[in-house]
Amino acid sequence: MSRVLTCNKQLVRTMAMWSFGYGSNMDVTALQAKKHVKVIEHTPAVLPDYKLAFSIKAMTYAEPAFASVRKLEGEEVHGVAFLMDEESLEELDRTEAVTTRLM
Repeated sequence: MSRVLTCNKQLVRTMAMWSFGYGSNMDVTALQAKKHVKVIEHTPAVLPDYKLAFSIKAMTYAEPAFASVRKLEGEEVHGVAFLMDEESLEELDRTEAVTTRLM
């Protein structure tokens, strides 16, 4: 999806992409404040055929694992879909240490 914005009488085209948030990334206000991203739109969403998993090792006593999702037919993960510009999505990927996007 692309949007056309008018800035100082110039047309600027920005690419916007949807991202799926679950767990602590479902809070729009916190996401924008803590992760420094700009959310254009958001809506409740369900990710079909995926399951919430706590499979990313973290700090043993404070937070033993981080959440992730894994493919599993018939399961679903409830969360929030966020529409962000490409710069915000890249910033979110950096703060979440994402190396691979699910498309």
